[in-house]
Amino acid sequence: MLEGTAEIGFPDFLYEIKNAREIYTKEKNVSELGVIAVDEKTLVFELAYPVTYFPYLITHPMHFGYDREFSQKVGVENVGTEAQYSISNGPFYIDSWEHDNLLIFKKNPYYWNKDNIKIDQVNVYVIPNQATQVNLFLNGELDVVDFAYQRLSAIESAGFKTQTYNNGRTAYLNYNLTNEFLKNKYIRQAISSAIDRDGIVNGVLHVGTPADGFIPVGLAGDGKATFREIVGSDLEYSFNVDKAKELLNKGLAELGLKDPSDVKITILATNTDEFIAVSGAIQQLLQDNLGIKVEVETTDSSAFRTRRNAFEYDLTLQSWGADWDDATNFLGGYERNASANPALFINEQFNEAYHSATYSTDLTERIRLLGKAEAILLEEEGITPLYYTGQYYAVSNRLDKVLRRAVVPYLDLYFTDVK
Repeated sequence: MLEGTAEIGFPDFLYEIKNAREIYTKEKNVSELGVIAVDEKTLVFELAYPVTYFPYLITHPMHFGYDREFSQKVGVENVGTEAQYSISNGPFYIDSWEHDNLLIFKKNPYYWNKDNIKIDQVNVYVIPNQATQVNLFLNGELDVVDFAYQRLSAIESAGFKTQTYNNGRTAYLNYNLTNEFLKNKYIRQAISSAIDRDGIVNGVLHVGTPADGFIPVGLAGDGKATFREIVGSDLEYSFNVDKAKELLNKGLAELGLKDPSDVKITILATNTDEFIAVSGAIQQLLQDNLGIKVEVETTDSSAFRTRRNAFEYDLTLQSWGADWDDATNFLGGYERNASANPALFINEQFNEAYHSATYSTDLTERIRLLGKAEAILLEEEGITPLYYTGQYYAVSNRLDKVLRRAVVPYLDLYFTDVK
């Protein structure tokens, strides 16, 4: 999952179901969807093709139950937009919702396992500023807080135990391929080779792992080993300053340029502690190692999404996290045909490998083909992976059994006790 949400509820998460894509594009009627309710407790899915990861896919909220009677009563277009237009069959329900401020969840008295849910109410605050989040935590007004390394000493000095977890995300540079400089593959490869990933992880973030591919550590492979364990490193252009300069000169020659300082690019990032620090480090690395001119622009997440979606950027610093436990969740976003926007990565060899993997029921062959697709994406430098993110967090002393996961849901309070 990228920062923010899709415009219309992740419709592509359903495309594995027979006729779902055609129904969304209005080529077929919803009555032709490959889903049948056999009885009150049995649902049968007919898939468009063999989908080995379907059990993982249906754990995403996009596939949760939908109450037709309720939706017709409140209006389909209103469902999920306000507390009174929301319904739940889980352990909590939305009691009230102040947009951009506070959501209050209360224990669901009709939930099948309600007697084992120890929390009566959960308040979820929307606080864009991380310094404010940490201050509220230190003042006892928050019970769980995520934070960057820059806030570590403040929390530890207050006597709290800090923890980290693998949050299943990869931070990477995303290119606008219509940019006059970044449309050149060699310049993009030079950028990748000029970045010291170990230095960023160990000297700036102090959490996470240097990326050796796009698919992060921990994601499923063939049931016996993870994807990264099977495929190994797919990072074609890792840190090598001499190689970076060689690639840059090759790109400059193709563009008819001689001086590296003729290359001027701006990195767009959200204004979080993490991305402010990382974008600054990348700016310094590219200027020192390549001699190109790099600016950094940080903004709030809403403005970032607006500009990214309008392709108003040179390159962005962003991250993607696992919505379901499979490499297709990362690679599927790069499967496009020639009609796509030219600012986006389009490659027929990638498409061929990805499609072959998608239709394969041989788990070993499937991972090999997905690894091939990933290798093509990274050799062409469609994106530049930087690091597999880890997350610092702290929990107040009155809570026990707070679980963090690498795949949605990232925060799990199902087993949490209040001391």
